[in-house]
Amino acid sequence: MAPIKLEHVQYKIPGGRSGSAPVDIAQSKEEGNLRVLNRDGNSSVLWADENSGALPFASRAQSVPHSTRTDNPNMTTPEDLAFSFSPATIIDLNRKFSTSQPAIVKVEPDGFEAVPTESVPGPATETTAPDGAAKAEQASVISAANGFSQAPREITFKGLRGVADSMDLNKLECGVAAAQQVLDQLRTPLQDFKQHQELHDWLGLIDNLKVKAEKAGRTVIAVAGGTGAGKSSLINAVLDEDKLLPTNGMRACTAVITEVSWNEVDDPQQAYRAEIEFVSPEEWDSELKLMYSELLDDNGHLNPSWRDKTTEAGIAYDKVEALYPRLTQETIMKSNPRDLVEDEAVAGFLGTKKKFSYSSAHALHSNLSQIIDSKEKVGSKQKKVMALWPVIRVVKIFVRANALSTGVVLVDLPGTADSNAARSAVANKYMAECTSVWVVARITRAVDDKEAKNLLGRSSRIQMKLDGAYSHLTFVATQTDGIDIQETIDSVDGDGQIQATYAREQQLTTMIEDLKHRSRRLDKEADDLNEECDVLDSVLKLWLILQKKQKKGLQVYAPPAPSQRPRQTKRRRKARQQVLDDNSGSDNESDKAPLTQEEISAKIKELQTSFDAKGIECESIEKQVEAAQSDLQSLEQQKADIAGERVSLCVKKRNNYCRDAIRQDFAAGIREIDEEDDAADEENYDPSVQRRDYDEVARSLNVFCISSKAYQQLRKTNPSGKADADGFMNLEDTEIPRLQQHAVMSARAGQIRSNKVYLNQFSQVINSLVVWTASNGLSLQLGQGGDIGPMSDETKGYEMKFLEIQLEILKKESADLIFQTKTELQAIVREAFGNHSSMATKHAAKQLVQIVSQWGLSEKAGGHGLAFSTYRGICKRGGEKTPSKKARNFNEDVLGPFLQKIATAWEQAFTRSIPAALDKLLATFVAKLRAFHTLISSRPEMKKSKVHTMRILENQIANHEAAMKDTIDNAKAQIQEEQRLASRIFIPEIKSEMQKVYNLCAAEKGAGCFQRMKDRMMDYIKKNKTQIFKKACRKVNKSLENMFQSIADSLFEDCEHIRGTLTSDYKFVLTSSEEIEVNAVVRDHIREVLESAETKFDEILATAEPLSVDSVAEPHVTSSGS
Repeated sequence: MAPIKLEHVQYKIPGGRSGSAPVDIAQSKEEGNLRVLNRDGNSSVLWADENSGALPFASRAQSVPHSTRTDNPNMTTPEDLAFSFSPATIIDLNRKFSTSQPAIVKVEPDGFEAVPTESVPGPATETTAPDGAAKAEQASVISAANGFSQAPREITFKGLRGVADSMDLNKLECGVAAAQQVLDQLRTPLQDFKQHQELHDWLGLIDNLKVKAEKAGRTVIAVAGGTGAGKSSLINAVLDEDKLLPTNGMRACTAVITEVSWNEVDDPQQAYRAEIEFVSPEEWDSELKLMYSELLDDNGHLNPSWRDKTTEAGIAYDKVEALYPRLTQETIMKSNPRDLVEDEAVAGFLGTKKKFSYSSAHALHSNLSQIIDSKEKVGSKQKKVMALWPVIRVVKIFVRANALSTGVVLVDLPGTADSNAARSAVANKYMAECTSVWVVARITRAVDDKEAKNLLGRSSRIQMKLDGAYSHLTFVATQTDGIDIQETIDSVDGDGQIQATYAREQQLTTMIEDLKHRSRRLDKEADDLNEECDVLDSVLKLWLILQKKQKKGLQVYAPPAPSQRPRQTKRRRKARQQVLDDNSGSDNESDKAPLTQEEISAKIKELQTSFDAKGIECESIEKQVEAAQSDLQSLEQQKADIAGERVSLCVKKRNNYCRDAIRQDFAAGIREIDEEDDAADEENYDPSVQRRDYDEVARSLNVFCISSKAYQQLRKTNPSGKADADGFMNLEDTEIPRLQQHAVMSARAGQIRSNKVYLNQFSQVINSLVVWTASNGLSLQLGQGGDIGPMSDETKGYEMKFLEIQLEILKKESADLIFQTKTELQAIVREAFGNHSSMATKHAAKQLVQIVSQWGLSEKAGGHGLAFSTYRGICKRGGEKTPSKKARNFNEDVLGPFLQKIATAWEQAFTRSIPAALDKLLATFVAKLRAFHTLISSRPEMKKSKVHTMRILENQIANHEAAMKDTIDNAKAQIQEEQRLASRIFIPEIKSEMQKVYNLCAAEKGAGCFQRMKDRMMDYIKKNKTQIFKKACRKVNKSLENMFQSIADSLFEDCEHIRGTLTSDYKFVLTSSEEIEVNAVVRDHIREVLESAETKFDEILATAEPLSVDSVAEPHVTSSGS
């Protein structure tokens, strides 16, 4: 008798773990615990005895001695323990066992012979069937076993694909968190069996993914603008801090670069952290030498202009005095720069980083202010304290502000040209790195001075064109609370809305005056009635006294009219006289006879009636007075509201006017650059052809008109923002909330992309595991006639060879595709830059003589009017600007006409042509992937695979497509970053080429030195006007070549990764279970994790709520009650 072999039976191990394994089962009459031996030699309990309710029959083979129970480590072969059951028993076994996989039954070639048993009743077990019947019964057993077994759950991970394809950041973040948990759950079983190559490879992929699960990179926003533009106040408001960055406008504040980013530390005691980075000793030594060359004249005395804080000498003196407060004018002249660098008080800071942490913004602000910009102490006996701002490279502040929570980094760049070389380098680095730029200007200057048109200067506009960064600009007009109503009416009140408020105000004023007059009249009437009531009350009391006396038997007479007291007012006399006239009767008659009881009672009744009537009348008047007062307050409030509404209307209408004007000015500036570039090509220039839609350029510029002052006032007055502050009715009117949301949204695209890339990579790994768990075990369907049809070794070898050949073809085609794309990219750049650079060099050479001559020419003569000290200061700095207002960057001036000639072609190449070429590569590669899958899956032997398995492979192709799209997106981002760096090679190369003449000019002294400087500069330019650009062009070309090679290498590496995954996945399907056998515990554990993960991602796709994003739509002006 041959035993029945159950290839995949679930079991439980003492301690809680479970799994499945191939089991040999033979029938026996002896009852006991049913134990099995896995084929790798590990013994375990299958199920407990019948008392557990799991198995109503459990017979241990008689041939197995008691000493060979499965917990005996000596049991190492499947033959040590074998159970045999009839077909009916196996059916019952499958019916009673709830397994995660079907128990697939194999019968040995010599057939199955049933053995009678007493413990397992059933018709099929009563007799022994003949060989033919046994074979028929075998098919029945197989069919019945499969019918009673629970089919394995099909894992598709459609939910995961849906989450990865979503643009909802909340879903994506939930998906990444879930993926992290799944990776943790998968790592444990894979780690236990990492000696298997397949599991070891997946373990490496999982570890790599764990490392990659980081937040999106920084989104740097450079905040640029002139001194006094309100940059620091703006940043404080965006951060919802009253005072974090200094806002006093001192040189220290405008010179120091400040970076503000999210604080990862959640300790309340470190809620506000700061890090100050100081320049190196070498950098400060170089800076001091330059300052001393400007501070002292050729005779070693202080330059006469040192008292003027706007000159190079005055600025240098400020720096030396700030850092070395003990030095006097005399000691400054005698000091040596090297000695100052080694000064003990300063040397301890140079080249270091100082870190601070505080629990409040006020504490951080206070301490940073003391370090950066200490003031002279009060009192003649107090000493000056050293201020460190001259040697600070950058200040980094970390705070948990909502606007920074998505990875935004706000960088407050110096408001004036900074002569500190180290800080200038840092500022240039930030400008190259930044994702967007906020250009800040006072609203009064934004339109009047055409700030938007002259955005950051002409050279900066050309650089932004090269960067393709026009769409990354945001303009912020500040100080909108400063409003001149009449000026606003004259300039922006075309529809008369503001003027109409004056008419409404005048109408209310008239109504208020009328109501005041009526109120005064009512007051008078009320006073008269009250006086009359008082008199009536007095007279009534008198007659009541008379009545009381009369009842006691006394004779009483009518009282005489009271005498008029001198102090009574005319109103009181009139009121009293009116009461007496009404109630006195005849005095003569009263004098003649005493009053009777009837007369007294009648008089009292008369007086009481009069008193009650007056009281009612008085109450009516008082109600009218109260109503008038209420109406008056209401009208006065309306009048006050109109005044506030007028200011608010002025602010909003000016904002809208300025917003439109700024956008138009900005588009005009772009048009100007484009037209100058086109006009430079005289032969092909056509003024009727527009490079771009300038109306769309204007519309696309983000413009915010904000009031930091009003925002802070409203935030303090009422957290809900429902107070009034100089025409701002609520926080939204200040536009700070919109700007905060704009900052958050700036980083959201990067977050979405980062999470999608991660989930796509996770999908590739997870679906490969799905393929493996579905293929490991018997993955082939039943053959023709119901026979199980595993591939023969010969067929398997042939199919594997075919697969390997197709994979090699895919590799070669991918490599060819990448090479062709690289060649196409090189051709695009060669056309855009290589060919244009020669024309640009000739174009620039024609203009250089005029450009250089204008540096020293007076403004009246059409030049820039640079003074001798400024001209020489620029030369000492290698052509870079000095802090002087008229200073220029000579290198930018020299390079300007060259960049003007190549800017348009460069922009088109890197923003249109190159992305289009990469998109074409993506489409071609995806087509090849699908063709590969179609070819392999159409093989006859592959068609025998489970439908589920083939669906998984098809889903995996979709994952590879998504991963390749991520690769292309990464390539585009890398190219943009690299081209921005490449375009910035020009300036340092121009500086290097010009350094020789700069040194010669800076060395000129004595009488006539200024003219000699200008002559030297002109002679050098005339001789080298073409050579200046050639080296720079070669270096830029080399940089671009390296970039394309790096891109090609990355593309090929990612394609090879996809090909490697394809290799593993398809080989799993072709390889039999014996060849890829791994402990079933691992496989089932992994499958359970995958099933749970699929459910989790389905839930995320169905239930994750989209992140609410407040609208950033621009405000509209509405008139209220006009």
